[in-house]
Amino acid sequence: MKKEKLPYFNYNEDVRRLEAICQRGIWVKPLNEDKIWLSDIAKKILEIKSKERTFPLSFFSASITASDRQHFSILVKESMRTLTVQSFELRYLYHSNNSRKTKYLQLNFGADKNKEGKMFLMGTMYDITRQKKKEEELERVKEKLDESDSLMNYFLANLSYEIRNPVNTILGFSELASLHDVDENKRKEYIQLAIRRCKELIGLLDDIIDLSKFESGQVTFNIIPCKIESLIGDAVSFFDNTVRYFSKEHVTLKTDVATHLLSHTIYSDYGRLQQVLHLVLEHAILRSEKGVITLGCHKKKEDKDNIFFYVTDAGPRLSQEEQKTLFYPFRKMDFPSGKKAGESGIRLILARYIIEALKGTIGANAESEKGITVFFSLPENSHFKPPATEKFHEEKKPATYLWKNKVILVVEDEEINFRFIEAVLNSTSVQLVHASTGKEAVELCRSLPRIDLVLLDLKMPGMNGFETLKEIKSLRKIPVIAQSAYTLQEIQSLGKRSGFDDFLTKPLDIQTLLSTIDKYLSNVAE
Repeated sequence: MKKEKLPYFNYNEDVRRLEAICQRGIWVKPLNEDKIWLSDIAKKILEIKSKERTFPLSFFSASITASDRQHFSILVKESMRTLTVQSFELRYLYHSNNSRKTKYLQLNFGADKNKEGKMFLMGTMYDITRQKKKEEELERVKEKLDESDSLMNYFLANLSYEIRNPVNTILGFSELASLHDVDENKRKEYIQLAIRRCKELIGLLDDIIDLSKFESGQVTFNIIPCKIESLIGDAVSFFDNTVRYFSKEHVTLKTDVATHLLSHTIYSDYGRLQQVLHLVLEHAILRSEKGVITLGCHKKKEDKDNIFFYVTDAGPRLSQEEQKTLFYPFRKMDFPSGKKAGESGIRLILARYIIEALKGTIGANAESEKGITVFFSLPENSHFKPPATEKFHEEKKPATYLWKNKVILVVEDEEINFRFIEAVLNSTSVQLVHASTGKEAVELCRSLPRIDLVLLDLKMPGMNGFETLKEIKSLRKIPVIAQSAYTLQEIQSLGKRSGFDDFLTKPLDIQTLLSTIDKYLSNVAE
């Protein structure tokens, strides 16, 4: 068996095989000599190509940092004093392919004497670079998780505030309206304020649900041709209603759209594009106390495939760091006059999710001294006819409905929900029949001589709404209107595909409920 004669230990074939298996390189350092001996594995770890085994100590020490050299010197003295084994991690710097790189090494060593009584250090080295990188990556992940937890807690605290605020208003004004000594005009004012805050709360909850669906990838799109003129017209109507709603009389809108673009169409989800424009405009309105908000649409000569929209507000300017956080979750945005509006930042987060899902891009900048511009681009397609669009209108005086001798079966497991429908329909002279389960509804359809329409809740214990619908339709050809707290497009689509004649979302809007019922009862014979 070959052995290499060294003055300190025998480096034989067995030792070579063992260090190759363990991938631990052996090194030896005489204490009173400026040299170090390295095994083949040690040289491989240190990226040394020379066939020599003995090198000047400076060859090694020059490749480690000053702090590591100082720490190593302290451990050497401790090992010599106590004759104990020491462990040490250091960073080793080397050159590879004309670039400076770093390895992390684990050194284990101890002081000893040879037969002649000379002191020396002998130890092993192990490349722990991969392990250290994994540890660093885990640490980065941990920091991100800690940051996410912190931001999530902050987000939830703000969200809790945003929910409690309208709830407090609703409860407070509802209680005031219920007092006996309140002037009738004041009572109406209190009720309107409570209703307004209810609608704000519903909007917030809808945004939260939408956001969670985007996060989990459960959103579907209805791609249709969308005319620019319709999108801009709808946005202008939305702006007019929203500034009145928030009492922003000193905020006005200017449109910046080339005439030839109004006839253009893009192939996208019309409802979602409406939603984006509404979200961005509402964000701009809330940021602006007075001044002009600009809504623009244009094309760039260098980009013929996309069309660009932008909204510039009249609010305070944002720093570069604040601009970067506009479209990402769990940020807080201050608004003028000490107000906090939309602190959860859900509006622009939702807008980003929608635009990116539609293969577009979105961003913001603040080039002027006041205000920010939110812009987004979308692929254009002008080969389709424009869709029919829905317009915002002023509130009209409620229509009067009379359905004498008509019978409506209300299938609703929540008693309070049935009482609400009963109160809404009280003035219509319609006869109501209540079923609290799907099974009960089917039995009533089988036994009652007349039912003109069914209002059917989708989510009930036992037989759900879809199963109940199937049974009812097998017994009678009567209109069935689904009602559900779900607001997702796919649920509505599923309802229609399942045979529902119409679909209402909870919380039920009174005028929508009445007009939808009238659509089916007005043509029913007495």
